[in-house]
Amino acid sequence: MPFLLTGNFAPRYYQEIAVNKVMEHVADGDKRILLTLATGTGKTFISFQIVHKLLQAKWNLEGNARRLRILLVSKIVKTMHFSASRFSF
Repeated sequence: MPFLLTGNFAPRYYQEIAVNKVMEHVADGDKRILLTLATGTGKTFISFQIVHKLLQAKWNLEGNARRLRILLVSKIVKTMHFSASRFSF
């Protein structure tokens, strides 16, 4: 499934690797995945690409058609406002 891109933005190579690794773990049935990256590496972009892919696949733990629920936690309010305005579900 391709990335959701807006404008002239292209993901960095390590962002693609991170998204693909998380999706592999999801496919393997892992229920908990921790993704850590340094400041300024695009964690918000990566997380929303993962969410986009899971929503497009209509994935959930039970395997039924129930809509996926996502919890995002951020200590920076600005990040959450940016995320909500940039990516609407």
